[in-house]
Amino acid sequence: MPDVLSWFIVPTAGMMQDRMRKEMSMVGHRNQVWMLLIAVSGLLVFIAGKSQLLNAVRASADLGLIFLIATLLPKNLLKLKLPVMMRFRSWLIPLVREQRSLGITAGLLFVLHAFLALRRYNLIPPTPDFIFSQPIILGLASLLILTAMLLTSSQQSYRLLGRRWKSLHSLVWLLAPFGLIHSTLTSTLYNGKISLFPLLGFSAVILFVIGEYTLSLARKQPSESARRHALLIGVGSLVAVVVWRFS
Repeated sequence: MPDVLSWFIVPTAGMMQDRMRKEMSMVGHRNQVWMLLIAVSGLLVFIAGKSQLLNAVRASADLGLIFLIATLLPKNLLKLKLPVMMRFRSWLIPLVREQRSLGITAGLLFVLHAFLALRRYNLIPPTPDFIFSQPIILGLASLLILTAMLLTSSQQSYRLLGRRWKSLHSLVWLLAPFGLIHSTLTSTLYNGKISLFPLLGFSAVILFVIGEYTLSLARKQPSESARRHALLIGVGSLVAVVVWRFS
């Protein structure tokens, strides 16, 4: 009997390994395509005139925010196990499966946004006074976090860093309060008014974390992820407010 079972078990395990390798290969291919498209589009806009650059600065930030929300929220919405969320399960699961690709795309778009903004305002190379100015310092902090995450987004980095990989990539939640204050200050300074989309987008992430933590307390089962998200949003908000009010 064990020999008969092995005929089925061994091929099945082999088939699963082949399938996993194919899926990882497809994900890697999609990531390469995204990177190429973003790099080419960024290069074209980078050498374009200033009028096109201004639109590209805004578009890259807004698209980055969309991909960031698509990276952070779907998986955590499903974890809440709310009946209303289960209705959107068929929409959320594909986003969860592509979380890594979406996150890499968000990071690349925000990096592109930073370089286009420097190009738009003739700040290459940037001066220390500009880098550490009130509207920019939180954007710089966000850029450093994103760069660290992009550099460690591979499977090799995951295996090398171990538990530290999760701690590092959890810092992505700091981008919500940092991005909210950064976008508010820069849009007011350079455009004379607050940009509505970043205000709503980053606020939505912060409100989700507040709701997630409140729900976990109501259930008397605060999850580790809810506590971690709330702590990072709280610390990030405190830092952002200090920069906003006192720098």
